[in-house]
Amino acid sequence: MIRINICNVTGHHVPNWSVSRRASVSYGEIFMYGGMRYKLLSIRRKRNWIGTLLAASVITTSAQEADTAETPDNTAKANANSSTKSSAKTAASSTADDTNQLAPVKITSEKSKHFAPASIETGPYKGLDALDVPATVNVVTRDVMDAQGDTGLYDALRNVAGVTRLQLNGLAYDNLAIRGIALDNRSSYYIDGILPIDNNVWMPMEDKEQVEVLKGASALYYGFTVPAGVVNMVMKRAGAEPVTSVTALADSNGSYGVAVDLSRHFGQDNQFGIRVNAMDEHVETPIEGDRGYRKFVSATLDWKVNSKLKLQYDFEHVESSIVEQAGTVPLAAKNGVITLPAIPDPSKLLVSNAYPTRSSADIR
Repeated sequence: MIRINICNVTGHHVPNWSVSRRASVSYGEIFMYGGMRYKLLSIRRKRNWIGTLLAASVITTSAQEADTAETPDNTAKANANSSTKSSAKTAASSTADDTNQLAPVKITSEKSKHFAPASIETGPYKGLDALDVPATVNVVTRDVMDAQGDTGLYDALRNVAGVTRLQLNGLAYDNLAIRGIALDNRSSYYIDGILPIDNNVWMPMEDKEQVEVLKGASALYYGFTVPAGVVNMVMKRAGAEPVTSVTALADSNGSYGVAVDLSRHFGQDNQFGIRVNAMDEHVETPIEGDRGYRKFVSATLDWKVNSKLKLQYDFEHVESSIVEQAGTVPLAAKNGVITLPAIPDPSKLLVSNAYPTRSSADIR
C-alpha cells in the first residue's frame, strides 16, 4: 500500500489516506472519491496503520457530510417514490377488495313461542303474559292438545306436574287432585275463568283453546273452595282467519267418530264472530262388552259493539253414555283374618252393561 496526503478542494486536509498501487494519481491532480473532490499533495511509504485508520475515518465522515448536504432532494425523491408506491399499493388493494367483495346477505328471523301460551285467562291474571303472573299457573295450549290427541280433561292435564286422577278410570268423567288434594267437582272447575261448571260429566277438549291449572292458595281468589287449585277451560273463539275443519277420530280400541270446527267473522266491519264445534263418537273401551257414545255441540258468539265494549256468549251441550267399571272391596275380617278376593281380570266387565252411566249437561 502507498501512504498519501490529500486535501479536498475546500482546503480541508486529510492526512494518511491510502490507495492501491494500481491507482494512477499524479501530484496535484484532483480526483473524486465518495462524492467528494480531493487533491494529491504527497506520497510516503510508511506503514502507519493508525494513520490509515484515521484517514479512512475522515473519508467516511466527509462522505456522510456530502450525503447529508444532498438529503433534502434525496428525501423528497424518496418520499415521492414511497408515496407513489403507497398509492399504487392502496389502489391495488382497493381494486382487489372491490373484486373480492361478496354480495350482502340479509338474515331475518321470527320469534316463535311454539307451545308457550299467549296469555293467562284465570282469575285476576286474565290477559297477562305467563311471565308476569306471580303464581303457579300451568297452561296446556291447543297445539299441545292436538299433539297429544286429547279427548278428555285428564288427557290434556296428564303431563302437568302435580295433577293426578283419583278414580280407576275416566270413562264417565275425570275426578282430579292437585298436589294430592282432591278438587271439588262443583267449585274447582271454570269456563273462561268466570263461569263455574259441574265436573260430574265428560268434558270435551275439541272446543277448548287451552286448559289452565292455577295451583295452591291462589285458588282462594274464587272464594270458598279447595286450596289445592283451580282448573280453567278456555273456549275457542272466532279469530282473524276463517276456519273450516273436519276431523276423523279413531283409536286402537275400535272407537271412531268425527269432529267439525267452523269459524267466521261477518258484518260491515267484521264486528260479529261465531265459532261452532261439534263431535259424535262411538266409544269402545279395553274392557270387553263396555261401549257407549259421546257427543257435544258448542257455539261461541262475539259482538264488538265499539272499541271499548265487546259482548260474548258461550253455549255447550254435552251427552255421554258409558258403563263404569266396578271396583273391589275387601271382605270383612272373620276371626281376625281378612280373606283377600282373587285379582279380577282387567279386561272383563264386573257389572252388567245393561245400565250404563248416562250424563247430559248444558253450559251457557
